[in-house]
Amino acid sequence: MRRRLGSRGGKKAIPLVLIAVMLVLLAVVFFLLQSLKPEQRDQTTLCSEKTGITAGLIILLDLTDAITRTQHERLKQIIDKKINDAQVNTLIAVSAVRADLSERGVKFKRCKPRDGSRANELYENPRLIAETYSESFKQPLDEVLEKALAVESAQQSPIMESLQATLAETPGFLHATYPRRVIIVSDLVQHSSVFSFYRRDNWRKFSRSSDYRRLARNLKDVDIEIWYLPRAKIQIDVSEVDDFWVNYFEQSGAHSVRTLPLGDL
Repeated sequence: MRRRLGSRGGKKAIPLVLIAVMLVLLAVVFFLLQSLKPEQRDQTTLCSEKTGITAGLIILLDLTDAITRTQHERLKQIIDKKINDAQVNTLIAVSAVRADLSERGVKFKRCKPRDGSRANELYENPRLIAETYSESFKQPLDEVLEKALAVESAQQSPIMESLQATLAETPGFLHATYPRRVIIVSDLVQHSSVFSFYRRDNWRKFSRSSDYRRLARNLKDVDIEIWYLPRAKIQIDVSEVDDFWVNYFEQSGAHSVRTLPLGDL
């Protein structure tokens, strides 16, 4: 009896196809199981244990002169947009310029988690992700910002000192290789025992002082944004203010400096 060509091969091919299908199914199941696992994050900083920090954003608020309610609301909106635009796993730190040493430094430092808006409903829980984002990140951040924005006027404005304290207290920021940005909301009128525009101090005098090395560093490759907050007219040479900060950021190693005049908000 003549055997059909390829009959034995056909019988062997069927199990091989089934095995291949089973392997594919197992791979799909494994992927789904991995996807269903909640992302592991540090309980304190909310930073992902898998990806780590992918970017850094510091917001320093110099509100040593009181702002109006309109300015308060508008500034809050601008900050909210900046936070919303930040990518997931960005380390966000918030601090304020303070004359009192005990009040300086970071008041909020957490990585931005997912907000659930792009969660896949097939294997994720968008509501749970959104709740975690709100309760562990957004609400605490709003509370810190509200407190910082409501500060009363102060006799001094130690911008440089507060900036250095903030940099030192933001974990890994100084030597990180990820993109870093510092936003300073201020009129840039530094006034402290170290340096004061009211005493007609200038860059030349500061650069020769013992405080220069202590306060004019730690911004290597950092992008700077100055959100310029207008104040009432004061008897200070604006050109001296501009000259000082241009030199300050340049000598500190900043990658770029961008100014955003807020006007009257």
